[in-house]
Amino acid sequence: MLRLLLCVAIALGVASCQDRARTSEVSSTTTNPLLQRVAPKNVCMANDRFMTEAQIEVVVDGSRYYGCCPMCERRLRDEAEIRTATDPVSRRPVDKAKAVIGKLKSGKVLYFESEATFAAYRQRT
Repeated sequence: MLRLLLCVAIALGVASCQDRARTSEVSSTTTNPLLQRVAPKNVCMANDRFMTEAQIEVVVDGSRYYGCCPMCERRLRDEAEIRTATDPVSRRPVDKAKAVIGKLKSGKVLYFESEATFAAYRQRT
C-alpha cells in the first residue's frame, strides 16, 4: 500500500512539472530568436525547461538552483549530477547555477560556460 501511494505521489509530481513546462511553451512567441537568454529563476533546472514564472530556489553549497515543484527541489538538493550540464559548444561540464542559460523556441534550455560559447551557438543557429 505504501509503495502504491509513493508511486501515485511521484506520478502527480511529474505531471505537475510537465503541465508547467507546457504552459511556458504556449506563452513563447514566434518572434523570439531561435535562442534567447533567460534568467536562472525562470528555469526548472531539474527538467531543463523555461517557465514563465519564478521557480523554487534551492541553495546547495552557496549556489542557487531552481526547480518547478517539490520533487524537482528535492532532486536538485540530493542529486549532484542534476546540477551539472554540458556546454553544447565547448562540450565541457557546466554548473547550472553559474551558467549562461539560453531558451530554445520549444522551451528547452541549454547551459553555456560563458557569453562566448552562448554567442557562438547563436551564430550557428
